[in-house]
Amino acid sequence: MNKRKQHRIRLGIGMVVAGLLLAFPFSTSSPVAIADTTVGAEDKIVTFPDKTVEREVRVETGVYGTTPITQEAMKKVKKINIGYSDVKSLEGLQYAVNLTYFYATANDIQDITPLANLSKLQIIIMTGNHNLTDVQSLATMTGLQRIIMDWCAIREVPDLSKLTQLNWIWFGRNQIQSAEFARNVSSTLKFVSLGYNNISDASPLANTHNADIELVKNRILDVSMLDWESNIIDTSGQEVTLPVQKTGASHFIFSNPVLSTKGSILAPDSINDDGVYQEEGNQFRWPISPTQRTGSVSFIYREKNGKGISYNSGRVTIPFEVVEAAPVTVRYVDTKGESIADDETLTGEYSTNYTAAAKDIPTYTLVRTPENRMGTYTERPQTITFVYDKVDASPVTIEYRSTTGKIIAPGETLQGKLDEQYMAEEKGIPGYTLIEKPENQQGTFIDKTQTVTFLYKAEQGAPITVQYLDDQGKQLKPDTFLEGAFDTAYHTKAIDIAHYALVSSPLNAAGTFTLTPQTVTYQYVRLEGKPVIINYESKDGKTLHPETRLIGLEGTNYEATPKVIKGYDVLQVIGQTKGKYTADSQHVTFIYQAIGEAKTPFSLVAPREPQDPDPTSRLKETVPSVVSLQTEIRSKDEDTETKILPHTGDQENDWWFVGGGLLILTTAYRWRKM
Repeated sequence: MNKRKQHRIRLGIGMVVAGLLLAFPFSTSSPVAIADTTVGAEDKIVTFPDKTVEREVRVETGVYGTTPITQEAMKKVKKINIGYSDVKSLEGLQYAVNLTYFYATANDIQDITPLANLSKLQIIIMTGNHNLTDVQSLATMTGLQRIIMDWCAIREVPDLSKLTQLNWIWFGRNQIQSAEFARNVSSTLKFVSLGYNNISDASPLANTHNADIELVKNRILDVSMLDWESNIIDTSGQEVTLPVQKTGASHFIFSNPVLSTKGSILAPDSINDDGVYQEEGNQFRWPISPTQRTGSVSFIYREKNGKGISYNSGRVTIPFEVVEAAPVTVRYVDTKGESIADDETLTGEYSTNYTAAAKDIPTYTLVRTPENRMGTYTERPQTITFVYDKVDASPVTIEYRSTTGKIIAPGETLQGKLDEQYMAEEKGIPGYTLIEKPENQQGTFIDKTQTVTFLYKAEQGAPITVQYLDDQGKQLKPDTFLEGAFDTAYHTKAIDIAHYALVSSPLNAAGTFTLTPQTVTYQYVRLEGKPVIINYESKDGKTLHPETRLIGLEGTNYEATPKVIKGYDVLQVIGQTKGKYTADSQHVTFIYQAIGEAKTPFSLVAPREPQDPDPTSRLKETVPSVVSLQTEIRSKDEDTETKILPHTGDQENDWWFVGGGLLILTTAYRWRKM
């Protein structure tokens, strides 16, 4: 009887596989390997522990009888069909490098590693290998397009991300707990069958589109992330058992965990065990017998299409355990954690709600409300703590003043709570000495503002030196010195110095006395003097040479010298030939007379007013005194001891006259003799 039943099961599986192959044709064409006639690894003999596998290989290779099968011959193998043959070992098939189709339904195969590196294998069908648990070798069969391995004992499927052509997977009726293997190939899949497993998360298939997805009889609560628009999906018959839930003694209250295909809470289709559903809060409520300590309840959910056909349904079973709720203690403390009011204790049934309230406590204000002020009773004790602080007192202001009432350091403000103690600290302030501490240096914060004042006396400040220097750093006037108390003000000013003008005033011309000596420097520059104008005239007032001008700084020396003018001797000079430049213009006039002309008394004529380029700066001249020069310009036949005046360009023409005269005399002499 059992054999007949097994035969029917195998026959049914065979018919299903045959139907799938007809419905989904695949290509088995691949390049034909050309045999290599060289002697080497190709001639090695391949052995097969399983005679059924060997017999199938001989059929495919054409190597019959006892003739050894070589690795070269194995290249001819393109398909293997060993279904329903009690095959246990696939050893030897690793050399079937051109294998594209492998059918081994209803065998006892436990190891598929010989197929691991067959990169041309496109279809593998191994339905009904009940002891097959390890399929890690699938990860390297990179040419696979279809995998059919239902009715096995597979618990984990490897990462299939290298199987870029994979479009069909059938792992129904296994023990698979996760569909994570499909996450990286989900975009290429067109058929996915993972029904009758232990899968609880469908999210790895979220990127699968335009495919058939079958997830019946798993443990999935949420399928809303799947593409229900482009896919044909069936998630019926889910069997979900949640972890044990704890409850109170009178009722078991539980929030609905099921989501619809749209992502919203899915109301139950039916509720077992006398339960009711409150749609307002999406909660289930089951009564519990007073003597019942453990048990389970369940409900059924169902989504149907327009024809009334269910496509997403299941049963959710919730085991429960009755527990006693622990009390909730409410505390009222200050910021240091000290209790400032009596505690309160709240009691209730497990999973029911509680609410704790704050208290009004004199001289205190609530500063922290606990997050667990509202909650539910649990089996563990809970503590709710309201934190208070004293009401803020008015501030205490600390001042640091000199005997003159001046603020000499930044003040401070002390903040505190009512009835707390405060202590004001004195400061060491450079340049000052504390002479009086306030009586309220230490005290208590109250509701009125308080002021604490420390009194200081200024020390003697360091001296201040005032300098008056020229632009070369030369002292023009003696330094002056200022003295005063620290932090008191000082003021300096520039002084007038003959022949000098103030260039810049120092930044510290005014300031305060400090504890270190200071120097205030006024810088001057010597003024430019007005010019000394020199005229050269005959005694009758005729200009013999353009005037010259001497320029220099006020207070420096100048010296005026006459020019040698052909045919003239200096007779007299009007004005000072030596002197110092001043703020006023000065005039010197040299009076000449013709050489050989008898010296006659010279009538004093007031010098002409020079033409000043800037009429607004012209000063009124006084008549200079007449000064006789100590030396005179004489002709060569006069006193040889006469001092020679400075050489000028006026003497250069004398040699021309002398030469011309000699030439005339010589010519006249020769003409007369002839």
